[in-house]
Amino acid sequence: MKNLLVIFFVASLLVLASCNDDEKVIGPEGEAWKALLARGSNMSVLSLMNMPSGSISDQDIYQTANGETLPGKVTKILKNNSQLYLLMPDAYKIEIISDLNYKHIATIDYSANMLKPFDICFVNATTAYIAHGEDSVVSVFDTKNLKLADETIPVGRKPVAIAGSGNQVYTANLEDNTVSIIDSRLNRVTKTLVVNPDPVLIEASHDNQTIVVISAGQGKFDNLPASSAYVQFISVADAEIAHNIPLGIAGAEAETRIPIDMTISETDWAFIATQDVLFKIDLRYKDLVKFVSRYEYTGLQYHGRNKEIMMIRNEGDVKTLIRANQSTASRIWAKEIPSDVVTFFPQ
Repeated sequence: MKNLLVIFFVASLLVLASCNDDEKVIGPEGEAWKALLARGSNMSVLSLMNMPSGSISDQDIYQTANGETLPGKVTKILKNNSQLYLLMPDAYKIEIISDLNYKHIATIDYSANMLKPFDICFVNATTAYIAHGEDSVVSVFDTKNLKLADETIPVGRKPVAIAGSGNQVYTANLEDNTVSIIDSRLNRVTKTLVVNPDPVLIEASHDNQTIVVISAGQGKFDNLPASSAYVQFISVADAEIAHNIPLGIAGAEAETRIPIDMTISETDWAFIATQDVLFKIDLRYKDLVKFVSRYEYTGLQYHGRNKEIMMIRNEGDVKTLIRANQSTASRIWAKEIPSDVVTFFPQ
């Protein structure tokens, strides 16, 4: 049961924004751009959405470009240079395609060892680190030569999320209640930090000075007595936990919070989605959790090109893609999208 819930929360991933119910939707002006929508409950199609109009110009751009369908359900999309990495945990694969024409470039296939790629980070121009959330290892991929390293890096049990800052890589180890710190120059763990129970999300601030760790607290994925969800801040310089605050407010107490997703804007506001409340924290002060909106949001991400937050708001079977201010989370634009969208990526 714990595995299924974790996969759901980790798989829900990538797209940002927030809004108050009384805010007006503004139709944005500006140059055209695209967004990819990964759709489907078992196998994914990759729909191409025209922005800012919100119209879909190709129902499956991957099939159009390659003459075949994707081999699994895409749960996360990340970009490195001109390549898009499509994570498909249940297929034990990562598909790499061109950001320009969506043509297949390579497939990272873990099926022989049955390693599920839950998350990925890029700490330099040539190396990617992949967290395998149902195992206890991180794999290393040469992004220049498109080659997977022979050896994996042992970390804590169930590394469900991964982030990088400088030459350091950090994994949130769900079952060990730890964060492993990997030195990318050595490709081994150099320090392990004990964190609050059930760490599920991890991300670096834009100034690369702070690693933000979100822990669900016990009782959310198991039958133990419930404890509070927490936000912890790791100092990159000291490799120590610098601050620790409960993730909750009156009426949405930390003991009841189940963290689902997180993103950090260029202005260093962290936006954290839980099962029915979106919060934000000013990383300059790290002292106060603020209420943003009372809906379920998934797929949070920062769109650097437009300097805004994007996310999907879920209301029953209705899904809405939202663009929002990177500091206030006030809504800029909203568009209903197909109900089978799992995640998306703004280009």
